[in-house]
Amino acid sequence: MRVAIVGAGFSGMAAASYLSSYSGVTVTLFDEKGVGGGASGIAAGLMHPYPGRGMKRSQEADQALVEVQHLLDLATKMGKGPIYQEGIERECMNEESKAALEEQMGYRDIEHIGLSRFLLHSGKTVYAKAYLESLFLYVTSKGVKLETMRVTHLEELADFDRVVIAAGPGIFSLLKGESFPLKQVKGQTVTFSHS
Repeated sequence: MRVAIVGAGFSGMAAASYLSSYSGVTVTLFDEKGVGGGASGIAAGLMHPYPGRGMKRSQEADQALVEVQHLLDLATKMGKGPIYQEGIERECMNEESKAALEEQMGYRDIEHIGLSRFLLHSGKTVYAKAYLESLFLYVTSKGVKLETMRVTHLEELADFDRVVIAAGPGIFSLLKGESFPLKQVKGQTVTFSHS
């Protein structure tokens, strides 16, 4: 089976990793900017099971953490330096999020370390570029190919048996005119200043 994956960021690289482990499956990644050339490559890389303003634990958090650790381990084996750091300190910006975390203190991965601060032991700061480049080394060792080209229409991938679209915001131009029920969600940007 020939599989095309459009997008070589976090989602595309994870899909390539899993699909390349199956016998008889060949995988080709398509990304005009290369590995981690889009939003994934500049992401802060904060990974933890308490997203959003409400900070409620994700429904499939335990399984997701296992899967993420598997990918981090694969990347670490191939990498030339650190790929991630354990633990994330999170400050609650309002009483609602503080109450939500305090309510979930039964999970062993939350530690109250200050007035509005919590340490999320299960969280990780993933060094996005290093992680993606290291995971790419792994998938290429499994036979995955990278085509640095822009895919503008699904018809361009007609020779493939399956197509996985992991194109981030680029999905809207790729699927223009298609009748998929897509909803856009906003990412987050954090700006730090050093004094």
